[in-house]
Amino acid sequence: LEDKAKIASRYTLRINLLDTPLLDEMRHISAYDYQKLINLHRTRAKAASGLLTPPRSLKCPQCNTYGHSSYGSPKWWQTFASKAKAELAVRPTTEGIFDNMEFLKSTCVDGCPGCPMNLLQSGPLLMELKKQIDALPSTI
Repeated sequence: LEDKAKIASRYTLRINLLDTPLLDEMRHISAYDYQKLINLHRTRAKAASGLLTPPRSLKCPQCNTYGHSSYGSPKWWQTFASKAKAELAVRPTTEGIFDNMEFLKSTCVDGCPGCPMNLLQSGPLLMELKKQIDALPSTI
């Protein structure tokens, strides 16, 4: 039974646990176990959001670099981090962020012509970030 609870808790990370219609599968869950699921969502979302810190080496030649110095983070990163934090607060998994091309494309809408290429060049960084989030505890 404990193995089934772990599998089920991992599955719930993909849904908005607090704003979903009644699920027949959740009919027999205790209030205590439901609270554990909510706590899992919250702690995982907080930990994942904490990982969304851009490395100092992240530079866009158009919007955050002047000469050999960089200032802040690229516009695409700021948009990406903001949208990713919002998504993680609802569904604390990487599926809606890193596996969704529309989500990634939507981070390059702030008018910087260099950001789309910089986003593509940051693929290894994003894949490492995905691995770190995926490695966070995912079961009750």
